[in-house]
Amino acid sequence: MTLTAFISQIFLISISGVMAPGPMTACAIGEGSTSKSAGVKLFFGHGIIEIPLMILLFSGLNFLESNIYLKNIIGIAGGVVLIYFAADMFRNVGVDYTSGGIKGKSVFFQGIVLTLFNPYFLIWWATIGCALVIRSKEFGITGFVLLIVFHSLCDAFWLSFLSIASNKGSDFFGKNFKKVVFIICGILLISVGIKFICDFLFIMVKNKFFN
Repeated sequence: MTLTAFISQIFLISISGVMAPGPMTACAIGEGSTSKSAGVKLFFGHGIIEIPLMILLFSGLNFLESNIYLKNIIGIAGGVVLIYFAADMFRNVGVDYTSGGIKGKSVFFQGIVLTLFNPYFLIWWATIGCALVIRSKEFGITGFVLLIVFHSLCDAFWLSFLSIASNKGSDFFGKNFKKVVFIICGILLISVGIKFICDFLFIMVKNKFFN
């Protein structure tokens, strides 16, 4: 895989993931109705948990370098979870996310809490995120820094967009918009999920029979 292809994969997986319905989406829209900067504050609360986790994964995955089988299993699991999340997006097309948040708490604090206690966040990083970190190792520290930068930019952009659009009273959150976004993101997630499975499965078979 080239560095350009890896960056494209980071972008597709990250932007599709952050667009998925959930507590962060609800909070960005709900708090955005009273503050344009809610998305930025939410992002920083989320990032203060996520970036250290990414660093821990990058530092702690050295043992996988000598365990090709486990590394490929994680990659295949990441692909399966991507497809599951895509199916979840299709199921949630009709769910209302125009309000949300933890009453009486700062948006920054909500970003921390909604990240720490979101099981999907942990599942995402245990499978999909872990597979991305493994791939970043092919490019050394440069690949990992690019993973942090592009993944964080996707988070910041989408959460800011949601809060600004909500603050302006935009009709972006109507049924038709949600359907289009969820369907597009769902298709992207399925496509990347299938590629994940095929890529890591191919490597596993190649190592088993041709090494």
